[in-house]
Amino acid sequence: MRILMVSVDFLPSIGGVAAHIYNLSKSLSMMGHHVDVLYTNLSNDDSVRDYQLDGFNVREIHIKPNRVKSLRIIHRNRIIKNNIEEMQELRGNYDIIHQHDFLSSTFPCRAFSKKWIWTNHTSGFLKTFDKFYGKMLIKVLYNKVRGIISVSTEINEKSKSIFKNTTCFEIPNGVNNVDFNPEIIGNKASFGLSGKDYIILCPRRMVEKNGIIYLAEAAKYIIENDLIPNAVFVFLGNDESQSIRSDYVDKIHNTLSALDENKRRKHIKFMGNLPMSEMPRINAMADIVVIPSLMEAVSLSALEAMASGTPVVASNVGGLPQIIHNGVTGFLVDSRSSESLVNALVQASRSDMSKIIENAINLVSEEYTWSVVAKRTLEIYKKVR
Repeated sequence: MRILMVSVDFLPSIGGVAAHIYNLSKSLSMMGHHVDVLYTNLSNDDSVRDYQLDGFNVREIHIKPNRVKSLRIIHRNRIIKNNIEEMQELRGNYDIIHQHDFLSSTFPCRAFSKKWIWTNHTSGFLKTFDKFYGKMLIKVLYNKVRGIISVSTEINEKSKSIFKNTTCFEIPNGVNNVDFNPEIIGNKASFGLSGKDYIILCPRRMVEKNGIIYLAEAAKYIIENDLIPNAVFVFLGNDESQSIRSDYVDKIHNTLSALDENKRRKHIKFMGNLPMSEMPRINAMADIVVIPSLMEAVSLSALEAMASGTPVVASNVGGLPQIIHNGVTGFLVDSRSSESLVNALVQASRSDMSKIIENAINLVSEEYTWSVVAKRTLEIYKKVR
C-alpha cells in the first residue's frame, strides 16, 4: 500500500503529533508498505528538502511566513496541494492520504477525498468543538473525509457526535518500547545533573494547554519549603514557534524567578527542545515525569515515561485516565491545581514505586506498542478504501 502522511508538525519537534507520525510511518514501512511524509515548516525561504528517514521518505516544505493570516493560509494550502500532486506524479498514486493536523492541511487533503483519512490528535479540535460555531465548522470542513481516527475516547466520542454517518475509530498513541524501556541507562551527569538529584521531569512544550504554569507554581512551593530534598525540576520544550518567547513562557519564567537566585540555579533547569534521540535517556534518568495538561489525548510523553520505568504524575483530563490508574500505574491530580501537584509529587518521592512501575510497564507493553497501532491503522485503511 502507498501511504502519504500530511502534517504541519514533524521531527525535530518534540510534540506528540510529530512522534506519532514518525513511529507510525516507521512501523508501516517495516511491514512492507511505501510511506511518504509531507510537512510544512515556517522558514525564511520557500525551499523543499527531500530525504530518507528510517525506511520512509520525507518532504520538508519551507514556507515564508506572511503577517496577513488569510494570505498565509491560502499560500500554505496551495503549496501543500501542489506538492501532493507532484509527489504522486513522481512516486505513483497514493492509496491513502493521511492527515495528522487539525485544519492546517485540511483543504489540500479535501481535494483527494476518496483516499483521505484524518487522525484527530489535537487540543485544537477540543477547543473548536466547545465554541458556539465549532461543531458546524468542523462538520463542514471534514464532511468528505473517509474515516476519522481519534487518539482518545473523549476525542472519539465528540467526533462521533458530529460525524454520525462517517466511520470513526479510536486508536490511542503507541510507544516505541525498544527505545523506551527500563533497561535504558539514564546518566544524570550527561545532562549536567548530580547523581544525588531527585529529577522531576516535564517533557512538554510550553503552551497554555499543557498546564506548565501549575507545575512552575508547585515547584516554587516545594523548593521554598524544602519538601523534596535535592529536587531538580527539569523543563523541556519551548513555545509554539520554538523561537519566540511568548507571554506564557514569560509567565512561567517569572513565577520561578521569584525564588532565591541560588535556589533557582540549584533546583530549576530549562533544557529546551532536546532531539528525539535523547528522549529515551532523559526519561530513564528522571525519577518522576509530570504531565500537568489542561486537555490531552492518550499522552505519548506519559507512555514513553511509563515504558521507561519512570513513574508519572498526570492531570485527570482527556485520555490520561485511560493509562494512568491512580495509585496503580501512576498518580492522577486535579488539573489547574498546583496544590494537587505538590501533594502527589511529595507522596511519590516518599513512596516505594516499584509496584506502580511494574504495572505501568506491563500495561504499555500489552496495549500501547507501535506495532499494535500500525496493524490497527492498516485495518482501517483497508476498510475505507
